Parts: sequence; structure tokens; C-alpha cells
Amino acid sequence: MVFNPIWFRFFVLIHFSKGMSMDAASVTGLLSGFLALFFLLLLKPLAVHVDLMDRPDHRKIHSGAVPLVGGLSAFLGLCVTWLLEMPLSDGYGLFLACAALLVLMGAVDDACDLPANFRLGSQIALGAALAYGSGISLDSFGNLLGFGVIELGPLGPIVTIAAIIAATNAFNMVDGIDGLTGSLSLVALLSLCWLFSASGRFPLELTFCLALAFGLAPYLMANLRIFPFKRKIFMGDAGSMFVGFAVVWLLVQGTDLERSAFRPVTALWLVAIPLMDMVAIMVRRARKSIGHDARSGPPPSYLSQSRAY
Repeated sequence: MVFNPIWFRFFVLIHFSKGMSMDAASVTGLLSGFLALFFLLLLKPLAVHVDLMDRPDHRKIHSGAVPLVGGLSAFLGLCVTWLLEMPLSDGYGLFLACAALLVLMGAVDDACDLPANFRLGSQIALGAALAYGSGISLDSFGNLLGFGVIELGPLGPIVTIAAIIAATNAFNMVDGIDGLTGSLSLVALLSLCWLFSASGRFPLELTFCLALAFGLAPYLMANLRIFPFKRKIFMGDAGSMFVGFAVVWLLVQGTDLERSAFRPVTALWLVAIPLMDMVAIMVRRARKSIGHDARSGPPPSYLSQSRAY
């Protein structure tokens, strides 16, 4: 692995700002990275045998068939590491269970293209299970408009479910350029690492951020063909949806009113690019659909005339 001074300065800064409390999180992160690398090397030939490959078509211009196991390796590295070293309390056991189902659905979608309605329904169900099952949801929008804190009350879980669906699909939709989803998620995760570390009240969330960031590193190296990888590996829908699911879970945790690490509006800035890209895609598709309907014109007159006899 090529030495990266930016990463080194980042971890040194956090380490000396919070002392030895960073050691356990760093070790957990490294273990997640090594396990993700192991699973990446294990899944790569398996993807060929089960045909979990991405092939060029009218929407994809890459060359040849590319394995779709980058996200799977990151999830497995994080999941196994968490099961070995970290507690399943505070909603993390339920999160891993929901994430596993989401990743499984994403892998099946990568292989055989599931219907959009089924994917959306599954995301709603998993979001509801996580929000209501864990009891962790958005409490407020903060002082968003400058007129005081906007409390959500009983709408909190519903807004949380909507946020989970939005982030999950935003990171999935932005996955159209090599390494883009992985890079954007890495920026969000490292930002969250800094915020959680500065707060000092989120040891589990800090560890989770580092574990996921290190888990994504082998995939990014393979995707960008950094030594020793010579062939590309794609993240796949399984990985992009999992990343969005994990990031929004961390954002909800960080905006908890009782021990807030950052304001709700800060959470929006951390995922602003994927969200704006998703909105832009939806607007373009809507315009395209409207333009297509306008060009098609009204139906022939004989189809709209009623029979008088």
C-alpha cells in the first residue's frame, strides 16, 4: 500500500487530540481493512462463477465484465470485525441485521435486476425496522430557519425513514463514475470521524466510521487500479446502498439532542453532493418523460371519439 501523508496527519491529529482512546478504534479499523481485503480477494473469482459481473450496455461504457463485489467486501469486513470486537447494543445489532438484508437484496439486484417497486418497498421496511426497532430517530431539524428549534415529536421516526430512503438511493444513484461513491462516502466518514472525536461522547460511532472507512480502502484501491491491483472492481448496488444506509445511520446518531456532536443542518452538508445529484437525476428524468409525452402528441381522434350508435 502506498503511504499517504494526508491519512497519517489526520490520524495523528485525532490521536493527540483525544489521547489513547483512539487506539482501540484504530485497531478495529485496521482489522476491518484487512478483512475487507481478504474478502475482496476471495469474492473476486467467485463473482465470475456466479456471474455477479457488470457488463457494458447502452448506459455503461466501461470495457469488459467487471466484478461487483467491492461493496460486499467492505460490508463483510466491517460486519465480521464488529461481531468479533464490538458490542451489539445501542441499536448496532439491529443495524447490522437490517444492513445484511439490504446488502443481500442489492447483490440479487446486481445479478438479476429486481423491480424498482420491490427495492423501494424493501428499503421502507428496513428503514422502519431500524427506526422503530432501535428507538433511535431524528428528534428535530434544529434551528433551521432561525426561529427556534423545529421539534419533530412523533414524526421523528417517519422523517428518519424518509432520510434513510433518500440517503440510500442518493449514494446508489451517484455511483456512475469510477470510485465516486467510495470517495464521497470516504469524505463523509472522515468528516464524521473528526466530529465524533471532537465531541468525545461517541466512541462506538467513531469506531464504526473508522472501520467502514478502512473497509472501503481495498475496494477503492482496486477500483482505481492502485498497486497491487491491476483490474477494476466495482462497488455494485449492494455496496452503494449499504454505504448510504450506514452514513445516514451515523448522521442520525450524531444529531441526537442529548449528546449532539453536530447540528442537523451539518448532516445535510456532509451528504450534500449525493443528495443534489439525486435531485438533479430525478428532475432530468421527469423532464425527459414530459418531453417524450409532448412529442408523442394526443391520441388519434378515432380513439377518443365516442360511438353514437
